[in-house]
Amino acid sequence: MNRTNFSLGVLIALVGLVMIIAPHQSIRVVVVLLGASAVLNGLYDVITTRTFSTSPLFRRTALIRGLASIVIGLLAICLPLAFAETILNITRYVLAFYMIVAVIIEFVLLFTLPEGSALKKHFVYEALGYAAVAVVLFILKPDSVGPWIIRILGIVILLGGAGYTLYTWKNRTIVVEAENVRDADNSAEKEDGGPHEEN
Repeated sequence: MNRTNFSLGVLIALVGLVMIIAPHQSIRVVVVLLGASAVLNGLYDVITTRTFSTSPLFRRTALIRGLASIVIGLLAICLPLAFAETILNITRYVLAFYMIVAVIIEFVLLFTLPEGSALKKHFVYEALGYAAVAVVLFILKPDSVGPWIIRILGIVILLGGAGYTLYTWKNRTIVVEAENVRDADNSAEKEDGGPHEEN
C-alpha cells in the first residue's frame, strides 16, 4: 500500500470534516492542512516518485515538483499561523496557483511514462485531485459564499478523501515473504511423510 497516498486521503477527508464543523474558521485550518499535505507529497516525489521511470525528464520534473511542493507547503503552514488575515488570503491564492501548476506537471510526468504503464491511472487521479483542491481554494471564503456552501463543499471533500483512502487501501500491494512459502512447502512435505524421491 502506498502509505503517503493513504495519509493524503485521510488528510483530505479531515479537511472536509473541518469545513463541515467550523466553516468560518475553515480557511486557516484548510490552508495549514493542505500545506502539510504538500510537504508530505513533496517528500514522496523526491524520495519515491522520481524512481518510477528512468527518463531524465521524468526524474528532473518529479524532483523539481517535490522541492517546490515542500517549500510551498512549509510557507502554507507557517505564514497563516504567524501573520494576519491578509497574508492568509495571499497564501491561499499562492497554494491554489501551485495546485494548477501541479496539474500541468502531473500531465508532463504522465506523458513521459512508457505506454501501458500502470502508474498512468495514478497520475490522472492525482491531477484531478489537485484541480479540485485549486477550485476549492479559489472559492473558499465564508464571508462571500456563506457557511452552508462551505459545508456542502466539505461533504464533497470528505467523501472524496474517504473514497481515495478506500481506493488506496483496496489497491495496496500484498507482499508474500519467501520464508513463509518455504514453511508452507515444508509443512506439506511433513504431512506427506517427507520429500518424495523420483524413480
